[in-house]
Amino acid sequence: MKHVLVRSRALFAVVAFLALVTVVLSSVAQPPAAPIIYRVDAANTTPGNGSSWQAAFTKIEDALPFAQSGDQIWVKQGGYVPPPTDGYVVATNIEFYGGFDGTETTLAQRAGLFSATVLNAQGSARSFTLLGPVPSPGVVIDGFTIVNGDAAQCITQTGNGGAILSDKAQLLLSKCELSSNKAPSRGGALCFFDSAEQLHSLLNIKLCTFKHNIVGEGRGGAVFGAQLLTGDIINTVFESNLSGFVQNSTVPGPWDGGAVYLDAMLGSHTMFLTNCVFFRNDAIYGGHGGGLCLGQNALGESGAAQVVNCTFVRNATDNPTFGLALYVYQNATCKMHNSIMGSLQGTTQWNGLGTSVPYVGTVAPLTYSDIEGQGAVGTNISKDPEFRSRDYVAGLTLRGTSPCLDNADAGMLPIDRLDINEDAVSGQIVPIDLAGARRDVDWIPAAQPRHSDRHLRRHGRFRETVARTPARACARPRIPARNRGRGRVAFAGRIGKESLAQ
Repeated sequence: MKHVLVRSRALFAVVAFLALVTVVLSSVAQPPAAPIIYRVDAANTTPGNGSSWQAAFTKIEDALPFAQSGDQIWVKQGGYVPPPTDGYVVATNIEFYGGFDGTETTLAQRAGLFSATVLNAQGSARSFTLLGPVPSPGVVIDGFTIVNGDAAQCITQTGNGGAILSDKAQLLLSKCELSSNKAPSRGGALCFFDSAEQLHSLLNIKLCTFKHNIVGEGRGGAVFGAQLLTGDIINTVFESNLSGFVQNSTVPGPWDGGAVYLDAMLGSHTMFLTNCVFFRNDAIYGGHGGGLCLGQNALGESGAAQVVNCTFVRNATDNPTFGLALYVYQNATCKMHNSIMGSLQGTTQWNGLGTSVPYVGTVAPLTYSDIEGQGAVGTNISKDPEFRSRDYVAGLTLRGTSPCLDNADAGMLPIDRLDINEDAVSGQIVPIDLAGARRDVDWIPAAQPRHSDRHLRRHGRFRETVARTPARACARPRIPARNRGRGRVAFAGRIGKESLAQ
């Protein structure tokens, strides 16, 4: 009996020990489960559960009920029509990727058919409605062309966000073109805010284009942002967007921010705009800031932005003293470095030639920028930047004789928080320009003569064209090690990082 008792106690000890080990192991953080990938192919004739391209769903909304936090939805090239009114409603951190050709097994293999992966709301909905709080890292929308949204047809936040509405969410919008969307009130393409002001609203935009979006009796022809925590808008083009298109409106104005309107940054945070172009955007019928407006709401909460390496050309307001390119309200804050504002910001059918004031309000500090026609102060200049053309975005490259070349401060370039070149290197300075070319700095004129035809900077990069053969690789003059250091680079949304690599 004594031996039985001893064995029982020993068995009990073993069981207790195993139970303790189980508790300990369960409390140790386990690696996150791999995301489940759901595939969508509009042309698939044998739809299934989305587990492969052969069994792909034919509609994005068919995948949504299955996708959980962290999962991905891969969308093959083709045309897709979002559901009526609110489009794709997302309440957790799902990642949407477009541009596939239907053969890929990894995201790195994606064919990049972004312009052929089209979400066309056909004027009866917006494409995405994001309702938070959405946990980090938030919703990803990457690789789509998003067109013909109309926020007037939506149920959630009617009138706001023609293509995308985001409330209390975190959003990364990447490699997308948003065009021909409209909203009556806020954000012709994108309306982003945090209605609860709980510091959920983190907005990041990279490698995108916003074109021909319209907001009516409201603000932000392309983008409206309020109650924001912070974020980056980088390597993005805003072209021909419009705020305030309703003539003789009875709704109190003004209709500010032809392309972008920001106010109420939470907790004294700042939105960072880097390597962006604002071209031919308009704020009309009393609107302020043809390109960008940093405003304030009825509670006095104001916008805040740091603008680096950006170009403003041919933007307009119907009052040329309302900031053709930029308007900063009294309590808003704006810092600007290495940027260009042309005095000939634009013409509109409402006001004729707008040549008066590129920006209005306090911009401080303002350094190493070309504010054409508004006087040279400090490190800034006031000269013709000598674009190759002011008639289209691709023409906004600098001639070899431009006074903006090698006349900026590489030290003002921000950290590449969004991994803009997708090299998985964190902490580096923004490494590429708007054209995707590597930044070149420390260029020494004595090392290589420059001529307007044979040698030019394209998007901030020194480009040597040998014998006018476009197939030749771009080269830089070799710089002796003793001359390497902090140099000056070109102005505009094409100014690059300081690099010692030769």
